[in-house]
Amino acid sequence: MADGRLLVFTDKEYKGDVYYVNVYPGVSIGGFMPSRKTIPISFHHPLKKKLEQALLEIGVIVPDTNVKWRVKVNGISITKEFKPHSTCKAGSKLFAKLVYDITSIMKTPESIRKRRVNVTFKTEGGGESLLVEHLGILAFYPTREAVSNIYYLSGALSLEPGEKAELSFKYRSEKALVDASIYMPSPDAVGRLLINDYEVPISGIRGMDEVSAMVEGLGDNNKLTIIHEDTGETYYPKQMRVSSIILIDKVYKEPKIVVEEVKAPEELRIGEKIKVKITNKGESRPDSLLVVLMNLGNVVHREILKPIEPGETIELELPVKLPSGEYEVIVRVIWSKLSRNWFDDRRVKIIIV
Repeated sequence: MADGRLLVFTDKEYKGDVYYVNVYPGVSIGGFMPSRKTIPISFHHPLKKKLEQALLEIGVIVPDTNVKWRVKVNGISITKEFKPHSTCKAGSKLFAKLVYDITSIMKTPESIRKRRVNVTFKTEGGGESLLVEHLGILAFYPTREAVSNIYYLSGALSLEPGEKAELSFKYRSEKALVDASIYMPSPDAVGRLLINDYEVPISGIRGMDEVSAMVEGLGDNNKLTIIHEDTGETYYPKQMRVSSIILIDKVYKEPKIVVEEVKAPEELRIGEKIKVKITNKGESRPDSLLVVLMNLGNVVHREILKPIEPGETIELELPVKLPSGEYEVIVRVIWSKLSRNWFDDRRVKIIIV
């Protein structure tokens, strides 16, 4: 029988965008001496969007639940107590999951300016060390230009070979991303994640990692099944563990920037410019817009542009900062909307004399 549980922390259709990021640090903290370590999480707020809510999940391996620690986010304390929402077996130890609301911290001017979130752990010593296996942040940004359907499970669930766990849920979506944080004890261990008839195989993994896939045709009666196959292989610890599972379906009013035309003379003199026409063929204006010229993977020119409206076309004159010779240059436009990024390319051969 599976040990532990996954809890539903979010199950809603949200009028806005969501941003979900995971890291798997595998950092050991504490022991018999006092210890303090900071783990950074790369994170940026979508441009010009206000944060409504942010959740931080922490997954740690501990000898027991008698842990004395302090946790800070961006220098601000969030807890001095160790009260996990759920625990499960992890060999001879426990995997514990804790979830905190860090909205007020993430809204501070300093946190908004940073492109990372620092999570600091401090222990008093005098006991066994703990291992930070999983950190995740789920953030919500209200906007009229997106609707997000989210089903978010977080907790601690372990399965020995031959065991499975099942749950039923309602989640209507034609196509959604499923993202799971799963620990596999050995590359020889084999697991399966099933949502209705759609199967995500899990193998060749050792440690905590991210498993993701697109699933289709979800409705009022869905079944989630997690299986740890009994392959007969020997490994320790025996347990496969699940830390979180999230389904996200986002509908955007998307901008679509297209490089429509690139004009260059047959021979380009050093210092001359090429002409580039770009158009927004989408439904909304991007939050940011950038054009770059590249050759053999190297950026030879970069220019930040004013975002353009749907249907709008602009013409640019861009310098090609290369010595004399024949080149294949990539003209790339990069744009963002909320938490998503896109790009479009056009290749052109250029002779510089």
